[in-house]
Amino acid sequence: MEKAQTQDFPTYITALQGLLRAVANGGHFIVPTGIILIYFSGWSWTSPWLIVTYIVMGFSLYFMALAFKPALNFAKSAQFEKEQFIHMMKSATWKYIFLMGFFLWLMVAKPDFW
Repeated sequence: MEKAQTQDFPTYITALQGLLRAVANGGHFIVPTGIILIYFSGWSWTSPWLIVTYIVMGFSLYFMALAFKPALNFAKSAQFEKEQFIHMMKSATWKYIFLMGFFLWLMVAKPDFW
């Protein structure tokens, strides 16, 4: 995106919106699948790693709305600046990658917090 022409940005923004929509809707598949797997696995719903997962999932929903929506709204505003938009998206993306990595660690390591 850094090398893209300003007139090409609407295409990039539309693609990013589609990607974000796909990621958000992926939760409609992942969450029920996780519930089914936990139910059949024998883990207690009050296991420490699951409780932390519930909390992080709540933050994740809040984060998705807080991080990407302002950047996409900024892209449609009159104050749009390519460099600032790219910075906002990079920052939000790295935070989201960290959050997903933490989710993955919880699911794999199943740490006993207490």
